[in-house]
Amino acid sequence: MARAVAPLTVLALLAAAGCAKVEPQFQAREGVENLIDPAEERFVSLMDESFGSPSELVAWETMPVHFHGGSADAMAVEGPDGEVDLTKLELDFQYQSAPVLEGQKLTVTLGPNVGVTRTVAAFDEESSVVTLAEPLPAEVDGEVVAVAPGMNLKRGQKVYAQHCLHCHGISGDGNGPTADSMTPRPRDYRNGEFKFTSTQTGRRASREDFLRILDHGVPGTYMPSFKLMPEADKKAVTEYVRWLAMRGETEKSFLTILETDWSAEYLADFEGDPEGLEEFYADFADYAAEDIAWDFADEAQLPADKWVAADLDNAALVPETPRTPMSEASVARGRQVYLAEKSKCASCHGDAGLGNGPSTMDFLNLADGSVSPVRGLYDSWGNVIQPRNLTKGQFRGGRRPIDIYRRIHAGIKGTPMSAFGTVLSEEEIWDLVNYVIAIGEDPQAGMAAAGGGASADEVAMR
Repeated sequence: MARAVAPLTVLALLAAAGCAKVEPQFQAREGVENLIDPAEERFVSLMDESFGSPSELVAWETMPVHFHGGSADAMAVEGPDGEVDLTKLELDFQYQSAPVLEGQKLTVTLGPNVGVTRTVAAFDEESSVVTLAEPLPAEVDGEVVAVAPGMNLKRGQKVYAQHCLHCHGISGDGNGPTADSMTPRPRDYRNGEFKFTSTQTGRRASREDFLRILDHGVPGTYMPSFKLMPEADKKAVTEYVRWLAMRGETEKSFLTILETDWSAEYLADFEGDPEGLEEFYADFADYAAEDIAWDFADEAQLPADKWVAADLDNAALVPETPRTPMSEASVARGRQVYLAEKSKCASCHGDAGLGNGPSTMDFLNLADGSVSPVRGLYDSWGNVIQPRNLTKGQFRGGRRPIDIYRRIHAGIKGTPMSAFGTVLSEEEIWDLVNYVIAIGEDPQAGMAAAGGGASADEVAMR
């Protein structure tokens, strides 16, 4: 029989446990534990080396993030004798949120993921020439200087911890301590997918998309507006969320690479074959020594390139055709597009736009060959989702006509809402936009203008 512990002793034990400082850690993606032990260890070490921990973030320059207080192209400055002066650099700023000050630290990248840190001795604002307290080890020509290294990322992490972590979690996996009580669940950033963007189909969200969501929130969800947040904090937390997304994408794609050849399930193949097992582990040791770091860098570069593309001038979806003015005729045409077989709007949103189309009653065939346990539509995060009730006039991705146009044209990323830009003409999309706005403002009037109408029961369901 177990001996009872005195209440005072229990309190003392609890107090002692409370004194221990537990550093937060990024939660490893499901499946990492299924790798063979040396593969898991190398996987974790590569992630730590490249991204660090929540308390010790790594500004890995491969990732297109504004890590620092600013970044600039650096050009070598010649001294009086015509030789390159390794203590002077002319800066051409690409991004700046912090001044260059005497005593400040600057990092100069000398190659992929290689940099040296130097102290600022002086900075001439007129010529943009910085004088370093210590010379550089090599001539710098067109390389990048990071101002106040890591400051912007750390600032973003601080803002995230204060305002976002309780919903979106330490790793950005959407599993914060309050997430289970929320419907819909907070976004999981780790696949790099964000629903409401201004970008073309297949493109990541732009920085402007993040700032717009921060300003306006997501109506109908627990995501509030942070319009009163200082602009510098909004920009910093945008960079941190993008960084979390890139970290998650790299983790996912590299894990897929390792699972192909180094899953623990392969160990069963060597039962009774110790020599084969030894050779299997030796093969991994060779791979870890020669190629694994290159594969990791390649997998990291893929999401990096996608995030760079999201901010290119051609990334934003800009219609060539001006918006069709709102009119009964346009609304009527929009209603016909809405009901058309090629658009399939009613299959999800229902004939009256109530979000009760026939597809919401289907059981889906899942990727593993099974049938979904719950009727309805699923997003790419595995959540059952309800198509928007358009008659409420509440649009999570923004209610401006251009916002609705973009969601119809490019779809809503990570959801069954497909892109119809290749199916519908721009004129048809604008008519459909006008119809959606009309039934959102006045369902009966909108239906009447379109030559149809919702029943009293249907309207009562709004």
